[in-house]
Amino acid sequence: MKKGVRFLSAVSAMVLTIPYCVGTNAFARDMDAGELWDMFIDRGLSEAGTAGVIANLQAESALSSHNLQNVYEDILGMSDWEYVAAVDSGAYSYDRFVYDEAGFGLPQFTYFTRKANFLDAAQNIGCSIENPNLQVEFIMDELMVDYPGLLNVLRTTDDVYEAASRFMKDYEQPADTSDSAVWFRYEIAQSIFNSYSQGLWHSYTPIEPVYNIPDNSPSLAANIGDIVMFNGTNHHYSAWDQSGGSYCGSGVVQITDVCPASPYSLHAVAVDGSSSDCWGWISGSEISYDIPQMQTVQPAPVYTEPQIQQSGTYNVGDVVMFNGNTHHLSAFDSSGGSFCTSGAVQITDVYYDGTYQYHAVGVDGSSCWGWVSAYDLSPMGSAPVADTSYTPAPAVQQSGEIQIGSTVYFHGGGHYAWSGADEPVGYPTAGTAIVTDIDYGSAHPYHVIHSDGESWVYGYCNASSLELLY
Repeated sequence: MKKGVRFLSAVSAMVLTIPYCVGTNAFARDMDAGELWDMFIDRGLSEAGTAGVIANLQAESALSSHNLQNVYEDILGMSDWEYVAAVDSGAYSYDRFVYDEAGFGLPQFTYFTRKANFLDAAQNIGCSIENPNLQVEFIMDELMVDYPGLLNVLRTTDDVYEAASRFMKDYEQPADTSDSAVWFRYEIAQSIFNSYSQGLWHSYTPIEPVYNIPDNSPSLAANIGDIVMFNGTNHHYSAWDQSGGSYCGSGVVQITDVCPASPYSLHAVAVDGSSSDCWGWISGSEISYDIPQMQTVQPAPVYTEPQIQQSGTYNVGDVVMFNGNTHHLSAFDSSGGSFCTSGAVQITDVYYDGTYQYHAVGVDGSSCWGWVSAYDLSPMGSAPVADTSYTPAPAVQQSGEIQIGSTVYFHGGGHYAWSGADEPVGYPTAGTAIVTDIDYGSAHPYHVIHSDGESWVYGYCNASSLELLY
């Protein structure tokens, strides 16, 4: 984990019951793959998932729980064990350990929030930072709290390549994520699997995992447009919602958006004739392709509205006057919304049963870009027509500046729920993306959506994290 994941974990106050926490240098040796195999199997990972995790730890630290990133031995003038002893004793201060940017331990904890949470965990239970049981428990706790989708893969997959690749790209996030780097870790994982697996291994040629190919695992992925059975009872206002969501009935739904690697990776809308009232983000573990035959349904049009306008309502494409001063993240947002200026807006989406029924985008200078109430809208005689289609910018962009529709390269880092947010909602990997909104003058002015299989960025980003492609 040479380039650590950027996030604030909830594990800083965890209390662990870990055997063998008997002080510094308790193990004083490198771990053996067989010991780690038993540890991760005992914690519920599949054999393929276990092999993928251990292969990554092997690549990061050679399975040495006391490993200090090699280059930092010279920078800090310390050996592995001198570093461990200094941190355990307090001679090497808490803040120095947290902010020294030196990778440490089995997965090479590097980023400051992760190192702070890890050191808190060690100090809470009086355990040396080199203790492998502590490190394994910390990894598992992070997977449960911050990477539930990845954890589900590691618990259910029988694909060694998928496990090694996903753990590398989602959890470790090293500087080199090239195909050759993935293949290197896969080959280690396959060797470990062949050595320790109790099941049958069938030779096959692995391919890069694709998030939106349905399979028969408990946590199912899906394509946009797929008709599936929603078996859960809650939907969420965003892919990263931490509120617990709100109740909705089970039934047949259509997938209208996908945000891989998030806790609620699928946006689903109930189809006509369904018993569900779902309209929000749900987990892949809550769907199946077993649609009851007795329930006849028709696919719901994705973000389209009736041709005959209902009385007192607006259609997608209408230009109206927005009189309010707040817009919202979703049609059911309960946060109170965020400030935006009034003015002419164009309706880009409608959900008549929502608290905020209309998604509106500013036309003539209004900063509105979100869901608003029908009570905040009024007809207007004539107004400029907004072009809200997400058409990529011309191949040769005359201004040389990022515009709505531009294709950019996202260099990785935080993305935010709104342009002025204080804390990021995740730290996606690097990849190409499309700019869909710009809020000039804000802390995170560019809203981008991933356009390849490398990144899952979907939110507002800093200008420094983007590079204009075309």
